[in-house]
Amino acid sequence: MDLGKSGLRFTWKGPLYHVGQIIYEKLDRAMCNDIWRLEFPDAYMKVLARVEFSDHHPLMITLDPSTNRKEEKKFRFESAWIMNDTYQNDKRIYMNLKQVKEDIKEWKEDTMEQIIRRKRKIMTEMTDIVKKKEVIWYQCSRADWLINRDQNTKYYHMKVITRRRINKILMLQDLSGH
Repeated sequence: MDLGKSGLRFTWKGPLYHVGQIIYEKLDRAMCNDIWRLEFPDAYMKVLARVEFSDHHPLMITLDPSTNRKEEKKFRFESAWIMNDTYQNDKRIYMNLKQVKEDIKEWKEDTMEQIIRRKRKIMTEMTDIVKKKEVIWYQCSRADWLINRDQNTKYYHMKVITRRRINKILMLQDLSGH
């Protein structure tokens, strides 16, 4: 049974053709059986943004949608509060809010900005590692072919015969149709 999805519509992006069109397809899916679906009734698949070294979009299966809830409504000061009898028009609230703002800015600079910089560095390293791994797998596949090519002689011979038949010119026709 298909888990369903959210996020981007397609999971694969093809090459750019000579007419300037790119093919997009939904090739990747997340499947489960009935037992698993009963165990995780709220699970779904999310299609993430594509990374530069792959033509497929990464997929993320989320088991509990509560972890992806939208942010709670932001705190906003309401002018009507001033009209309330319990509100005291003094500088204590203003000064406290100003201090909180400064503390949060300092905390953000100390922690969150460092985390963002580390994430960028790690993503760059990960991209490099994946590219190197793809080169290694490509080389291994070439080495396997060099070693095992004699085992597939009949297959490759049929490929050559088929290609030769397709490329063979049987007759020519001039502009008048003769």
